[in-house]
Amino acid sequence: MQGFEYYNKVPVTYSLGNFLFPDHVKNHGAETGVLKMKFKEKNVKMSFNPYIIRNNQITPTQGQEKQNMLQYLQSTSNDVQIEQDGKIINMR
Repeated sequence: MQGFEYYNKVPVTYSLGNFLFPDHVKNHGAETGVLKMKFKEKNVKMSFNPYIIRNNQITPTQGQEKQNMLQYLQSTSNDVQIEQDGKIINMR
């Protein structure tokens, strides 16, 4: 997975992870997620729900595992704030 940014007020996402290849992913490669986008006129709001592939099933993360994934995404993102609930806020 890679991070998020806004370019000219337009949200940009990079590599949301593997979602359909459970037999071939391990460790960080098993980290994935679902990006939600809400559109209202010219405004776009984003949030990210982290998931992980375990035993060939995609399951939502919780607790510290979820926070670790969100912190990693924060470290790879530019000019955004990723909150604990997954909301992605444009900081420009």
